Amino acid sequence: MVFPGDIPITPEPSEIVKRMQQHSKLLAAKDAETIWAMGERWIVMESVLEAQITLLTMELAEMGVDVSLQAVYKLGRYQRLLAQMQEEMTAYNLWAADYVAQGQMQMGILGVSHASEAVMVGNAGKGGPVFTLLQENYPMAVEKMTGILINNVAMGIGPLQTAKQMMAGMAGGLSHALTVARTEQLRVYREASRQQYELSGAVQQYMRMASRSGNTCALCIALDGEIYNSKELMSVHPNDRCVMVPIVNGVKPPQWENAKDWLARQDESVQKQILGPGALELWKKGDIELIDLVKKTEHPIWGPSLQRVPLRDLQ
Repeated sequence: MVFPGDIPITPEPSEIVKRMQQHSKLLAAKDAETIWAMGERWIVMESVLEAQITLLTMELAEMGVDVSLQAVYKLGRYQRLLAQMQEEMTAYNLWAADYVAQGQMQMGILGVSHASEAVMVGNAGKGGPVFTLLQENYPMAVEKMTGILINNVAMGIGPLQTAKQMMAGMAGGLSHALTVARTEQLRVYREASRQQYELSGAVQQYMRMASRSGNTCALCIALDGEIYNSKELMSVHPNDRCVMVPIVNGVKPPQWENAKDWLARQDESVQKQILGPGALELWKKGDIELIDLVKKTEHPIWGPSLQRVPLRDLQ
């Protein structure tokens, strides 16, 4: 394990690494654009539902604190809220699926150096796997909001505060939608890049290059520099921001400061944010290597995937 003071001299990045780092910044900007656009649209949907939620909490407040779950389910206003909520969230998910498809097309163009749009985006259509994932928003949001409603009525919490908490409870749906959108757009970018490498005939392998920030996950840092055959898909996790650096035939493989070395020289607060306090302690004591945190799986739809090994399995 390398710690500050023992870190070797950082190699000068090659031109191809510099270009891939620029691409990484471009992906980060696109990622931020996705968060802003989907968040803004979500706020519009929330504003449509807010009035109905407030009226429902007021009606329950008038009924008193002793309100059963069955009584809430029978309320006409509650049923109308659920119907409107499902309608609005389905509309949001249709919009989001189309937004993802358009983003995939843009990422496909970037992934093949703006030379081709031949990237499959059909999985974002209604009934496809992306839309199916997005539709999970509705039951998640209903369960969260109903739980808050019942709990607050029982505790005598006022309707305005309850409505505010119920609106906050919907945020989990936005988080889920963002994860789907960001993951799928980046997945298409990487797959377009991989196909272009394979078709070129000049690239038989590529290397994984992780981003370097407090938001980078431990799995990406552990796998930074890993080499893949150009016919292989890179193992990824939701919101994975790693890029694929080609190893061009007849050219010396690209070099950069390994992400594990980068992590070793960060402040402890950054290390703790990335690894978590338990894993950080084990890593600093030399009881584990970062690669011990990585578990590779094969998803039937999304292909090679990454999961983090639970802390309990490392001790």
